[in-house]
Amino acid sequence: MSKSPKKPLSAYIRYYGEKFGAFQQKYPSYSTAQLTKVIASEWTKLSAKEKEPYLTSAAEDKKRYEEAKQQFMNRNPTFEEKKKLYNGGKPRAKFIPDEKRRPSRQLKNRKKKEQKGSEEEGSFEESEINSSVQGKKEEKSESVSSSSIDQDLS
Repeated sequence: MSKSPKKPLSAYIRYYGEKFGAFQQKYPSYSTAQLTKVIASEWTKLSAKEKEPYLTSAAEDKKRYEEAKQQFMNRNPTFEEKKKLYNGGKPRAKFIPDEKRRPSRQLKNRKKKEQKGSEEEGSFEESEINSSVQGKKEEKSESVSSSSIDQDLS
């Protein structure tokens, strides 16, 4: 399949491309960002008559683009459907809820909600957790003490 036609250049981009080299020589110590600001300020200072050649060439280019796009679409009727499915040959990213994307974030949010809830429920859960932890510690200490008793007896 052939490639779709390039989009047309705007009048300002045409002006920018034409003047960039001259401004670069005029201001050699300026960075590209600074040169862009200077060129943009010069563009805004231009009168409508001075902008006219850039505007007409941009309009002609836009007309050429629309015609080329129509011809391309006639040759490739399924292009728009494929364009919706793919972006530059790569599948589009699907929306993934934050909970699925970041499980750690989901846990943090859940903890915040629990803290914002009533304190009684939070303290009940904490005491429940603490009691289960204490129970496990007691089981371990019992198993350790019984094994030490067995060793003492032998």
